[in-house]
Amino acid sequence: MSRFITVAWSVALLSAMSGPCLAQSVFIMPSAEKCIALSSVDSLSCLNSVIGSLNATLEKYYEASRSNIQKSAADEKAMVAQDLNDAVSSLKHAQASWRSYRDTHCDTVGQLFTNGSGKVADPR
Repeated sequence: MSRFITVAWSVALLSAMSGPCLAQSVFIMPSAEKCIALSSVDSLSCLNSVIGSLNATLEKYYEASRSNIQKSAADEKAMVAQDLNDAVSSLKHAQASWRSYRDTHCDTVGQLFTNGSGKVADPR
C-alpha cells in the first residue's frame, strides 16, 4: 500500500507541473479501494494492477514535462537553451533517483511487515 500512495502522490505532483500540453486532459486517479475486500493473493494482484496504471500515468506526465522543456530549449537562444537542456538532464536524474528511492523505501516497509497482518501474501 505504501508504494501505491507514493506513486499516487507522484502522479498528482507531476500532473500539476506538466504544463499546458496536458492541462486539458482529464485525469481520474486509479483507486485501490476495490482491492481491499479481496483475498491476500487477489489483493496483491489488484494493487499491482493499480500501481501499473499509476506508473504509466506518471511516465506520461514525466515525458510531457521533459518534452516541454526540450521544446522550449529548441525555441531559445544559445545560453538559455543550454540551461534548459541542463534542466532536462536534471529532470532525468531526479526521476531516476526518485524511482530508486521509492522502490527501496517500499521494499523496506514491506520487509517490516513480513509475516505480519500488514503485508499481503506473495503469490510466488
